[in-house]
Amino acid sequence: MVAIQVDPKNVDFSELYQNLSKRLPSYAIPLFLRFSKHMEETGTYKLKKVTYQKEGFNPEEVHDALLFLDAKQKTYIPLNKELYYDIVTGNLRF
Repeated sequence: MVAIQVDPKNVDFSELYQNLSKRLPSYAIPLFLRFSKHMEETGTYKLKKVTYQKEGFNPEEVHDALLFLDAKQKTYIPLNKELYYDIVTGNLRF
């Protein structure tokens, strides 16, 4: 997962996937994108990653925009409860 502090309305997800696939090996392309309005920092300006790790990618717990890589369509799609359930139960493989 990648957490980004950008407005998702300004991102072309197909173009983002194309750029990532050109520059990264397939195993390094993030499967999940999280768009945060504010990213918490410590007193020494390090990101507080533990909070994000605990929340995971459950759309019921994360209040930021979450997207999932749909490799067939070669773009990122919004992660909803049904898609989350399919991933957790193993019905959706990637």
